[in-house]
Amino acid sequence: MHAIRHKNWKFYVPHTYRSLNGKVGTNDGYPIPYDMNKIETPALFNLETDPEENRDVAKEKPELVAKISKIADSIRQVLGDQLTGVKGLEVRPVGRIEN
Repeated sequence: MHAIRHKNWKFYVPHTYRSLNGKVGTNDGYPIPYDMNKIETPALFNLETDPEENRDVAKEKPELVAKISKIADSIRQVLGDQLTGVKGLEVRPVGRIEN
């Protein structure tokens, strides 16, 4: 899990991700290398007033961060999360359906 949308809010949990960070690709068929970016602390954005996600308000809204963190924890329990090593309670084996 990398992020959660809750009403007008988008909440990012700490994680690492790949990005071109504005680099322009080539037209020779060879891929350009990605950069690895790291979000080290939770981040919170108001998508109604900041749709480009430029202003992190997590420090200004600690109660909302706590609330959405609890939602994230409950989702992890159901779906699992490779980043935190949580195995989801409702995850079935790949390619198998049980009646």
